[in-house]
Amino acid sequence: MITEKQVTEWAKDYIQFQLSIKTEENNLEKIDFTPSLRLNNLLSEDHESCWLVILEIVNLTNSRKVLDVLSAGLIEDLIEDYGELFIDRIESIVKENPKFKLMLENIWHSGSSEVWERILQIRKTPDLHQPLYSK
Repeated sequence: MITEKQVTEWAKDYIQFQLSIKTEENNLEKIDFTPSLRLNNLLSEDHESCWLVILEIVNLTNSRKVLDVLSAGLIEDLIEDYGELFIDRIESIVKENPKFKLMLENIWHSGSSEVWERILQIRKTPDLHQPLYSK
């Protein structure tokens, strides 16, 4: 389990990393992928801590770019590998945080058929709030 301080630091590092990537640049050898790799490793080693970092990232940023990459990466992988453990929490968090619901629109079919059906039901629920996104 990582510390609360590490949760915040790693979330900030991930956000900064994603914002620093320029899609038109091809200098991949100059990019330090540590923040992204660290969270990918954390998911397989300590999925509970990874969940805390994901929630912190969602709370700290309104960047559409960061949230899109997070949803198509870590959240999709979390649902694929640990969906049964997290689907109740996901259903709960989308009621509190509409950004999280919108992020679920970006994931591909993941997890068991039961988990995926619940994700589809979340997608169908009307939005109560409109999140603020930035670039």
